[in-house]
Amino acid sequence: MSASLDPFEIFYLRRTLWSVVSEYRRLLFDHAGLRLGEWRRGGSAERVKKGAGRPIYHVRHPHGEFYVKHFRPSTRFRSLHQRFRRDRAEKEFEVAQLMRSQGIPTVRPLALGERRHLGVLAESYLVTEASPNHRTLYEWIEEKWRRARSMNPSERQSLSRELARLTAALHARGLEHRDLHERNIVVERVESSAVGEPGFHLRILDLHELRQHHQLTWSQTLHELARLGRYFSIRSSRSDRFRFLREYARRCGWSREEVVSLGRQIEREVLDSRANFWRRRDLRPMARGSHLRRDPVSGAIWAQCLPETMVESMIDDPHRWMEQNAIHWWKRGRTTQVAEANYQDGDRTRGVIVKRYAYQPWREWIATIARDNPATRAWRNGMSLRLRELPTPKPLLLTHRRRWGMFV
Repeated sequence: MSASLDPFEIFYLRRTLWSVVSEYRRLLFDHAGLRLGEWRRGGSAERVKKGAGRPIYHVRHPHGEFYVKHFRPSTRFRSLHQRFRRDRAEKEFEVAQLMRSQGIPTVRPLALGERRHLGVLAESYLVTEASPNHRTLYEWIEEKWRRARSMNPSERQSLSRELARLTAALHARGLEHRDLHERNIVVERVESSAVGEPGFHLRILDLHELRQHHQLTWSQTLHELARLGRYFSIRSSRSDRFRFLREYARRCGWSREEVVSLGRQIEREVLDSRANFWRRRDLRPMARGSHLRRDPVSGAIWAQCLPETMVESMIDDPHRWMEQNAIHWWKRGRTTQVAEANYQDGDRTRGVIVKRYAYQPWREWIATIARDNPATRAWRNGMSLRLRELPTPKPLLLTHRRRWGMFV
């Protein structure tokens, strides 16, 4: 069933072209433009995503809740790239309208704003409605998992079927999401008409990468299902996944033989997709990110939470810093030393474990040319375990000392 679309008003305000749902104009705007600054100063807007090119704010207002996405080029390359690509806010706005018109549950867009400079998009805003009781599918399942290590059987069955219906409806209309996973689906508990069966209402988020085709190919469908199945391969049973597949196949009109053969192919693709996903994620610990900093001269990497004075001392002479700040030595070997040390972080004293590797034999020097040294491997493995949400100490800093280009 198609949903009725909201009437929009179009107007200029402070050099920004706005399209806004008529009933929300007075709530969202004043004479200076969007009230985002006012909401942030008043504490009603919480920043839930800190990306440089797309910060997202969750606004809790007495008259409703909504999200504000602020799109802006974060680098000169992205500013140049913006000349030749479509604005993500505009695309997500139009895709949400399209999906709502076709009866596919998704976010309700409330406003779209675009500010251009010399004909080039400088920044854009997208405001969407939020539900007070909404949670992502990931958050909902993880909460259930932490409490009881599983979900109620009736909840699993109902959720599997509802997720299959949503995915089949998306694919039947030739829509390829390209980033369909558990964090981009919102779930709400609703009253079900079936006696004793819990009901769920699912909605799809993050639509800026979605593409529309006349009909999805099997390769596109397979990649969509594999991407969605990565998470559920470790948080659901084979029975749950088969229940999802059976409902999806029924909606798509597959025969019984196709369910068996294609189901096996989907399971294999899910495992391959999950392995490739973690292989790519494991490259992040050596890259500069939102919580990591990197010194291009020394090659040191450290967490943003560390004080600058400590980082500078460690990069300058890590051995001397270790000797001066150690309060207990756990190991003082020829090639490895481990100490517990303290450092000052403002008014607080914090403790860390420092491990030093010394490369004495010439064979170890040569080996570091062809492979990562032990300190780098420890950093990578620690970050990889934390990405998988496994309990392990947080790696804070990695630095090296070199002599004639070799580790010492």
